Amino acid sequence: KLLMTNKFVEERMKEFGLKIVPGETTGNEYRQILLNNDLIKSINAEQITGRKMPSSYKIERNEGANELREIEFIKGEIVLIDDGLLADGTKIQIGTDITERKNKEKNLLRLEEAIEEAPLRMALFDENNRLVLANRDARERMAEVGFNMIPGITTDAERKKYLAENGIVKK
Repeated sequence: KLLMTNKFVEERMKEFGLKIVPGETTGNEYRQILLNNDLIKSINAEQITGRKMPSSYKIERNEGANELREIEFIKGEIVLIDDGLLADGTKIQIGTDITERKNKEKNLLRLEEAIEEAPLRMALFDENNRLVLANRDARERMAEVGFNMIPGITTDAERKKYLAENGIVKK
């Protein structure tokens, strides 16, 4: 049975017209409420109910039988749920809203894909002149002249020196 919850969870459930009651609602009932009311867009529902759903679910096992999972709600929120066991066998569940972080990851991937596909050579170096990233066009062109661009290792000075010493560019 659910021993306690916080105001955030109670208010979230009220937004969906649902009520969970500490001391009465079980963890499985809580999950069923979410699943039956189509509030979850993706989760490992098969693990919870045996029911298959499309999923972008990721899980990793930690010490002490903790379980991490991401749940995407239909309104777009993404929550990282950490289930753990206390020493007395009580299950504790902590949810963290990771929507903003996941959206930033998606945007970063789109930017990386755009840079990679750009029809011009692009290379980004950090404040120490170390290569952060080079798109496919830049990597392929440098490979054609015998120079490998390796993020974190290659410096802009090495690249320029190689090009000049090998007569690829004017000194």
